[in-house]
Amino acid sequence: MGTPIYVAPEIIEGKKYSGEKVDVFSCGVVLFIMISGRYPFYCANKDDKRYKLIMDRNYEEFWRTFQNTATFSTEC
Repeated sequence: MGTPIYVAPEIIEGKKYSGEKVDVFSCGVVLFIMISGRYPFYCANKDDKRYKLIMDRNYEEFWRTFQNTATFSTEC
């Protein structure tokens, strides 16, 4: 099944999925980690607080959870 932090929710839920789409999901998680130095969530399911914020389109609150811990940089 893969490492839960990188696995798309369709796979976790045992649903049919598109290989390309779940690969893009996993790449997005890796990119987030590379840029921020943190995981975006612990597991891509509705029980994970940060993942639920994304699914609810509550992006401001999602980013607020990283305010004091992530290492985002705006310098080029």
